[in-house]
Amino acid sequence: MWVKLIQEHFDSVRDVSPVEARGHFVDFIQQWPLYGSRFFPVKTVSDQRVRGDTLLAINKQGVHLLKTATREMLTSYPFSEIVSTRRLKAQSGRQYLDLKCGNLMVHRVTRLETLYGRDISLLITLYVECQLKERQRQEEAAGVVRVDAIDI
Repeated sequence: MWVKLIQEHFDSVRDVSPVEARGHFVDFIQQWPLYGSRFFPVKTVSDQRVRGDTLLAINKQGVHLLKTATREMLTSYPFSEIVSTRRLKAQSGRQYLDLKCGNLMVHRVTRLETLYGRDISLLITLYVECQLKERQRQEEAAGVVRVDAIDI
């Protein structure tokens, strides 16, 4: 039965050019939750939902913590929830990155032990800046006028 399904599908894509096939492939994989991610190893995470070997993935959707062995997503932080990042170095030489998530009034800090705090912080900053620029571009195209400060 499955052989017949494969043959039917193959017949339906027989006339697709290589360029079209690549386009269909990219359209398909862009739907994956970790598409376009940059991965970083993390030694420890202060979040109780995260245990054992951990990978941190950053993509246009946000920051994700995964089990290293299975790539199972343990928790995610969309960029809209990330208030700030801060790099720390303990006297022991261990390096940490604090992710402050929430809003300016209510937030929680997740501490990550990683050698890649600088790279992670920079990449988060770049994604947030890109999203802000895109939002501003969309607002300008829609004719929305923002007032950031009022002089009295």
